[in-house]
Amino acid sequence: MARFRGTTQGNRTEASRLGHANGGLSATAQGYKSGVRVECGVQPNDLDSHRVYMTAGTDGKSMILLGTVLQTPEGPKWAPVRIGD
Repeated sequence: MARFRGTTQGNRTEASRLGHANGGLSATAQGYKSGVRVECGVQPNDLDSHRVYMTAGTDGKSMILLGTVLQTPEGPKWAPVRIGD
């Protein structure tokens, strides 16, 4: 059974992909000069994590980590990246 599910929709019907605990799932949405990437994975404590990156779009390869959505016993929590980390 898949651990992660991603969906996307453009000008056509919705498409989906599945990801597993050992390989995760990644998705990008970008223009020529800017975009975002999300990488889903599993923390060492077997809880989900979703890293959110800002990208330079299709023109470049650079990515800057903005923060992570962490699964906690209390529900999802946003953990932003602090300046200087």
